[in-house]
Amino acid sequence: MVTPLNHITESYPPVFYFTAPKDFLREDAPKLGAKLLEKDIRHEFRFFTNKEKELGHVFNLDIRSRAAKECNDAQASFFRQFIDA
Repeated sequence: MVTPLNHITESYPPVFYFTAPKDFLREDAPKLGAKLLEKDIRHEFRFFTNKEKELGHVFNLDIRSRAAKECNDAQASFFRQFIDA
């Protein structure tokens, strides 16, 4: 099986990762989190939900969705802390 977990080393960049109730990859989030902790990689995990519509994989691409805006704003905020001014 191909997995990114085999390629995470101490030199891996910071990671913002997220999932949602209907994301077919949501079960992989804890495995990724454990590997990032093991390698001491800065990261942030978020789980997004929406009362009006169950969110699935790549829900953040729906630019009309409030959940997508929240997710994309959180992701941008996370990565801003790594940009040199």
